This record gives sequence, C-alpha cells and structure tokens, in this order.
Amino acid sequence: MLLPLGCVLAGPAAAQFGTADVLLGGAILGFAALALGLLPRETRMLERLDVQQPTHAAHAEPRSPAGAR
Repeated sequence: MLLPLGCVLAGPAAAQFGTADVLLGGAILGFAALALGLLPRETRMLERLDVQQPTHAAHAEPRSPAGAR
C-alpha cells in the first residue's frame, strides 16, 4: 500500500528537495526497514528445513504381487 503513495509523493518531493536528496532519503528509509526486520532474534536465527519431494502414485512404478514374475 505504501508503493503508490511513494510514487505520488516522489515527484513533488524531488521538485522541492532535489532528485539526489530524495533518492538518498529513500535509500535510508529502505535500509531502516531492513534493519527493523532483522531486529527480532527469531528472524535472524531461522533454520532451513529439509523438504522431501512428495511421491505420487501416478509416477511410481507398479508393484507386482509377491511371488509373481
């Protein structure tokens, strides 16, 4: 929801403060958002789960009955 608002405000802000200053301010805001996302310990300590591929009966080879050749 903030992206359209930023697009609307970027033009007038660049006209008022200058393009370089608006880009620098946006970079600082983006970095601050990233840093805030990394603050919780749970976020920084995420572990990768081993995901096993599901086996589908349609792709499995048919089994023969026991003793049949």
